Amino acid sequence: MSEIPDSQPAESAATRALLCPEILIEIFKHLTPGSPNKYALPRLRARRRENQKALARAACVCRAFSEPALDILWRVVDCLPDLLCVLPSFTLHNKKTYVLTRDISDEEWARFQDYARCVRELYTASSKPVSSSVYMFLAKHCQNGQGLLPQLQTLDSFCVRPNELGKILLLTPTLRRLVLVMDSCRREIEDPVVIRTILQMIQDIAIPRLESLRVSPVDNYLRPEGLNPEITPYVQLAHLQELELISQCVLDKPMLEELLGFPVLRKLAIAVKITPEILDDDAPLPAQGFKALRDLTVVGRTDSVTKFLQWTSPSSLEKLALKYSNRAQLIDSRVLEASAQSLRQLELAFTSDCLPNGLLDALRPALELQALTHVVVKIRVEDGDSLPVTNSDMRTLADAWPHLVHFEVNIDEIEDEDEVIDQDDAPVYPSPGDLVAFAERHPHLVRLVWPYLSTNGNGNDDPHWRTPGTVPALNHGLQVFRLCLVADLGSQGYRQLAMFLDRLFPSLDLSGFCCPRGAKSSEDDSDGSDTSEREYGHWCDVVQMLLAIRFGRETAVAY
Repeated sequence: MSEIPDSQPAESAATRALLCPEILIEIFKHLTPGSPNKYALPRLRARRRENQKALARAACVCRAFSEPALDILWRVVDCLPDLLCVLPSFTLHNKKTYVLTRDISDEEWARFQDYARCVRELYTASSKPVSSSVYMFLAKHCQNGQGLLPQLQTLDSFCVRPNELGKILLLTPTLRRLVLVMDSCRREIEDPVVIRTILQMIQDIAIPRLESLRVSPVDNYLRPEGLNPEITPYVQLAHLQELELISQCVLDKPMLEELLGFPVLRKLAIAVKITPEILDDDAPLPAQGFKALRDLTVVGRTDSVTKFLQWTSPSSLEKLALKYSNRAQLIDSRVLEASAQSLRQLELAFTSDCLPNGLLDALRPALELQALTHVVVKIRVEDGDSLPVTNSDMRTLADAWPHLVHFEVNIDEIEDEDEVIDQDDAPVYPSPGDLVAFAERHPHLVRLVWPYLSTNGNGNDDPHWRTPGTVPALNHGLQVFRLCLVADLGSQGYRQLAMFLDRLFPSLDLSGFCCPRGAKSSEDDSDGSDTSEREYGHWCDVVQMLLAIRFGRETAVAY
């Protein structure tokens, strides 16, 4: 009798382990794709796609691998048609609308349920609509009270239209997080009765575990004359931990007291409009709330935003975003004092005409918050204003917050402006040396958005630009960098700028790069050509040079 090799028992033990579903699930959990997030680092988005592919391949290996791999893969569904495509009769009709060409057989429904029971997160946004008749077919097979996806916990981009009531099949008692998207382009949706009806549906379906609710317009754009939801319909959901009302809410003191009655609210986003008759009311509110609030976003006119913060005075905020929609004096230092010790992230958004004395003057109340790690400033340039950021501003900001890991001065624009950025004052704009100094002072930065880099030589005697070899090799770990505005430098200038950035930030993550919208130098050129994507294209040109430099370096190392 031949001897059994010593390795055989170990191989058998490994085989038996891999055939155990519990062990396989633990292994495949390390490939969990997670939720889609367009703001994630590029390498994380790329890793998510690779994890999805790996799970799909593992499911094809054998039957033992198939069920646990598919269970992990289908926990997050990026698009509703991706799930419904499991049904053979689900198809795109005339390249416009998804339909079912026939009824669903019992075998097809049983197979669909195998996948549906795995789904925990569903993102319903789709470039093509799903016909309301599809939900009618599905309703015939769903058990009462369970909905289409019996284990669903997150439902995102749930667009509400009166002619698609069949979508109620997606609401289940297991929901934890719900994002309602109100189509504000339709007149019938503007009636608050529609919002009340949808919220009543949520309560009737009995969602006791709902923790997060977001209600926003389909385009996330604040229309002062659009949706005006009241706080009252949400009072019965006072157990929420997260509430986001992106459509404008008209508030008076009684409504605000109802909102303060949410005992465990940790995140609140609200577009406020305080009624004029109570703007001058300085009497404090009798109710003290928001003790658990950590994340607050307030959108509106300066007077309404300031009054809301004065009335509520949240004392333990870790993240605060203020988005102003009118020209007025900006941050009142009193609104930051209550959370000065706990605040770590600050975001401000306003138009350039809010900055009569420059960016630094607007940010001065925040300069004392030494513990900030995330600072985001978004400026929409209006009426041909010149760039409201100078080199002196950026030098001062470089010394303001020593613990930064995320910093943005992001320049946007108002549409249909002839001259958005004035290039005549280029010498006062941030120079390459200012960027070098900022990077040296903040070695732990992960994300950086810089407004503009003056490189055109018009009075710019910066040695870092004239002689790229003088740029210090910081070996900085910055992952994401973007210039909002890039002048027309020509191919040689783009190459020089790319070499400068590559030496300064050698670890930039360029995987999955896509060009963001950028500010425009003008809407129409003298020859009538459209230049709406001019600055957008110039930054793309720089990134193309960066990619070429990166490829050359990696190839040289490989050989």
